[in-house]
Amino acid sequence: MSEHHQTPEAPKRWIGPLVGFMLLAVVIAILVVSNPDRVPIGWAGFEWDAPLWLVLVITFVAGAILVPLGRNLVRSYRRRSRKKAFEYEEALRRAEEDGG
Repeated sequence: MSEHHQTPEAPKRWIGPLVGFMLLAVVIAILVVSNPDRVPIGWAGFEWDAPLWLVLVITFVAGAILVPLGRNLVRSYRRRSRKKAFEYEEALRRAEEDGG
């Protein structure tokens, strides 16, 4: 007889984010559909009228793009700061060993 080893099934960690994304998409869709009015937009000296739903969609897309970019920028800055602090401490330690 051959034994069948069943490997434990990997946890489905994608279900939670997928459900959250779907709920957010439904809320955004309801918000967009319920705001068909035109609104005045002024930016950089230009003024025009645009549908509010379009303004909302552009805002959501810009936020979805810019938030991760900002997060990556902050992480990069922190990583660089830690690296510089570590290098500074190493230089101090080496100077103490050499001069001390």
